[in-house]
Amino acid sequence: MNNEFPYEEFGYNIAVRSDSITSHLSKVEKLIFDCDGVLVDDKESYRQTIIHSVDFYFLNLLGLEGKAKELVNHEDIQKLKDTGAFNNDWKLTHAFIAYYLGIITLQLKDTKEFQKISFELDGKLPLELDNFLKKIRSYGVTFLRKEVNIQYLLKRKNDQKFGIVNFTNIFHQNPELSVLEGVDLLFNIGKDQIEIIRKLCPYDIEESDLLRRLFDEIYLGSDLFYKFSNRKPKFNFPDGLIQKETTIPSLETLAKLKEIFGPMGIYSERPRKEGLYILKKLGLMEYFDQETLIFNDGIKAWSQSNSIQFAGKPDAKAFVSLLEKIISENHIVAYIGDTISDALMIKNAKELGKKNLIFIGTLSSSASKSELNKRYMKLGAEAIVKDVNSIVTIFDKIGQYEN
Repeated sequence: MNNEFPYEEFGYNIAVRSDSITSHLSKVEKLIFDCDGVLVDDKESYRQTIIHSVDFYFLNLLGLEGKAKELVNHEDIQKLKDTGAFNNDWKLTHAFIAYYLGIITLQLKDTKEFQKISFELDGKLPLELDNFLKKIRSYGVTFLRKEVNIQYLLKRKNDQKFGIVNFTNIFHQNPELSVLEGVDLLFNIGKDQIEIIRKLCPYDIEESDLLRRLFDEIYLGSDLFYKFSNRKPKFNFPDGLIQKETTIPSLETLAKLKEIFGPMGIYSERPRKEGLYILKKLGLMEYFDQETLIFNDGIKAWSQSNSIQFAGKPDAKAFVSLLEKIISENHIVAYIGDTISDALMIKNAKELGKKNLIFIGTLSSSASKSELNKRYMKLGAEAIVKDVNSIVTIFDKIGQYEN
């Protein structure tokens, strides 16, 4: 693959932009990390939570017939993440559910039973969650009578016209689209039917709705969900998948990086309470600067104070503004991320005039490492590494390179 940027190998699974070695990488003074997939291995936590949430919605809440762990797999997750549109796992979960609801809508949209849904739901999670769940369960019974089950959804998932591949390609072409805009582009079902999908699975990144509550209860488990939200769990998952998270960098790596760059920072869309919990649980807090730990809550607060929608990745406005308050304009800062959304955020930040930022992409969370590597190169990542442990090698070799 031809790239507009020149790269050279700096060791096993390490590629560095030749034109950045002395101009940028050698002058880095501060490291800022994404959390999930970079510092914390979330394959058995967040990614499994996506799979479980989609299964629970269709198998348990709607009551469709079929087997678990078939609607979504790790490859599906990675391919949508590689579009750059789905850094946030709530949004990604919503995308899968809305996609399958789009398939159901396409099949049933002309039936009078389906049209009734629009009049029975108000579009937001009702105060009485039990009543809402009874409603959507009754709709699931209707879907089954019309021979819509998990096997039918899987058949359409592989359809040449309406398959998940085409849904993914829509976001490759335009990662700025909302989930429901993407669904409408694929199925061409019109705004009235899209409104029904919105009502069947309420989702708002800034509010606690059905999807977020289900996702968070699966991820956190009953005890942590109650501790963090002060709400009694509804679905009662005793063991949260957060407990399966492990550290990607060794403590030796983190100690070495702290020795070189001082306490490091984090910019992540993980909720702050969850972020601090896992950093403490894994013994990582001592390597990070408390003033440079920016999580979802900080991004949300900044967005609200500026009267704009949630400025999550790849939007760079919140990132630039929040970092300006804590990092000197003269410092060259390296942001280490594991997704196309991360790379696009730094690209967007540079376009906002922040030339003191560079991007180091890791391949640690991807099931399609070769493809992600190519995308990083196309976007001009200053360095690409297998995982965070390789970063020490880069800066050691740069020292030798200069000498």
